[in-house]
Amino acid sequence: MIIAYYGRGKGKTSAGIGSYIRAVGSGMKGAVIHLFKTSSSEDKLLKDIGEVYFCNTGKWIEHSKDDREIVEHSIAKAYMLIDKGIEVLFIDEILTGLYFQLLSVTTLEEIFKRAGRTLLIVTGICFPDSLRSYVDILSEVCFMKHPFEVGLLPVKGVEF
Repeated sequence: MIIAYYGRGKGKTSAGIGSYIRAVGSGMKGAVIHLFKTSSSEDKLLKDIGEVYFCNTGKWIEHSKDDREIVEHSIAKAYMLIDKGIEVLFIDEILTGLYFQLLSVTTLEEIFKRAGRTLLIVTGICFPDSLRSYVDILSEVCFMKHPFEVGLLPVKGVEF
């Protein structure tokens, strides 16, 4: 099964974490791969219930060689986890890598095909129509209102 949360709105990672925790709570062995992000408050909990990998440069995407290498490393890590039989895999922001052309639609399709019996959860900015047939749950998260609009800073416990 493949679940994808995408869009410009806030809450994609939170939704992905919720799906991941539900699966691990049911007894499935899980792992999380965070692309482009550094540690956040939920990671303490996630590390207690499964494997967590951070694939980042410490900065947001800069379209650099380092960003491409990070995506390639995360894909290799995902293949390794799938091949060793991980039951649930959450790849946070992989769809954002697609948006910034750091991986191809073909590469994402290969991940989807390779997932097999692994429950795969993915998040990010965009989702290509050409891959809709691979996913079982596809949810778009829309931006309606956010404190950033009026210049407020990120709030602990909400944004990080």
